[in-house]
Amino acid sequence: MVNTEDLRTAVAAHVDDNWSQTPIKYDNIEFNEPNKSPWVELKFLPGPSRAATTLYNEHLGAVNLVIHVPHGAGTRIVYTYADQLGALFNRQRLGNIRFKTPTTVPLGEIGEWFVVQVTIPFWVIG
Repeated sequence: MVNTEDLRTAVAAHVDDNWSQTPIKYDNIEFNEPNKSPWVELKFLPGPSRAATTLYNEHLGAVNLVIHVPHGAGTRIVYTYADQLGALFNRQRLGNIRFKTPTTVPLGEIGEWFVVQVTIPFWVIG
């Protein structure tokens, strides 16, 4: 059986160990948005499970990295960060977690921020 919190912790540790360009906001952890500087929100999205074999299940999910840059700052930095964050997971293996290719989607202007989301699907056999 796969432990969802163990998967989330492994993903968060991977980002912590490999990303220093901006502060990172995690679910249900107090965070103060930086004033007029970029930041990233990490969303761990566990998904459905199904029988992969008679002995193992396949667990699906996704990692969402939501990049916020100040409104009016242009798009160069947000898409540079999107490419760099996507590369952290692109077709990588993290223990028993296997990541697919990232998808980058602009979410547009939200409040004082221009926001882009990078989604990386994953699967785990366990």
